[in-house]
Amino acid sequence: MTLTEELQPTLHERSTAELEQLVEVTHIAITDAQDLLEIVRDELTARGRAYTAEEVSAIIRGQEV
Repeated sequence: MTLTEELQPTLHERSTAELEQLVEVTHIAITDAQDLLEIVRDELTARGRAYTAEEVSAIIRGQEV
């Protein structure tokens, strides 16, 4: 079950203000994650190789690139 599927029953019960706050918090979390990916990619690139965002994500998840 995805997070969206899990939240769906409760989302329609929330007020507009609650949903707007949830959207704002989600946006901040996504922006922070993107910033972190950039920092990690820059750090890896400084070690001698350019990495794509997909490669950085794989490295963070512990996968081989």
